[in-house]
Amino acid sequence: MYNILHRYQKPWPSEFIDHSHPLAKGLVGAWIMNEGAGNKAFDASGNINSGDLLSGTKPIWTPGGLDFGTIAEEKRVDIQSKLSNFSGSNSTILFRCAIRAWDANGFIFFGTNTGANVYWFFQNNGDVRIHSVNQGAAGTATFDDGIYRNYAMTHRVTGGSFYVNGEFVVSGPQGEALPSGAKNFQIGRWIGGNDWTLDGIIEYLYVYNRDLPPTEIKSIHIDPYQMWGDPMLWLAGAAVAPVGNAPTGVLYGPLSGVLDGPI
Repeated sequence: MYNILHRYQKPWPSEFIDHSHPLAKGLVGAWIMNEGAGNKAFDASGNINSGDLLSGTKPIWTPGGLDFGTIAEEKRVDIQSKLSNFSGSNSTILFRCAIRAWDANGFIFFGTNTGANVYWFFQNNGDVRIHSVNQGAAGTATFDDGIYRNYAMTHRVTGGSFYVNGEFVVSGPQGEALPSGAKNFQIGRWIGGNDWTLDGIIEYLYVYNRDLPPTEIKSIHIDPYQMWGDPMLWLAGAAVAPVGNAPTGVLYGPLSGVLDGPI
């Protein structure tokens, strides 16, 4: 097979994830925002955690992902009350995003499983706070400059860690409480006692059921769509008279190895 897609070029909508890939282990949600239209953000992980772009608060499809508009527009993607195959005990969230502005408590992704607060990426008091099950870490910058970056956050029993563009930033427990109560998983906005919203574009978002090591976080930063194989390359041509070992007739199928003769 030939690598016909750039490493930051999204898979075609018809392509499926390769579940034998090492980075597919523990993947419970993969929203790669490559639909380009419609009212759904489909989950490419195979766990059927697709999200709805709600009427009246619907993010806008834009080249590369979903634009969540201004803070005042309060747009979001609703997923469901509980992610399939997600426990939340050890977990990782990764996403690529251009943040233009934060609300007082802007955020990326939030939801609850079995009554426990799960996720978490928000700006508060001038720095970035990340949480999972009331464990997390505080960064030192809000990253609200409109520049695309890859972010990763891990959770484990002892705390959480925060990475930007594959590089470790900070880790440790975070005592500041999250909103309580069962809420549906949402991307781009949390609605409840407070409205926490985002002004920015999200290109992809992955949720894992395990605490990814730094090497895998770096690998996803370098090549975020490596879990998908390249599209099948098919060639077709008119029948030709045989010359030596040249193929004849119409040729179909994926190509690999050395191919001699005109096609």
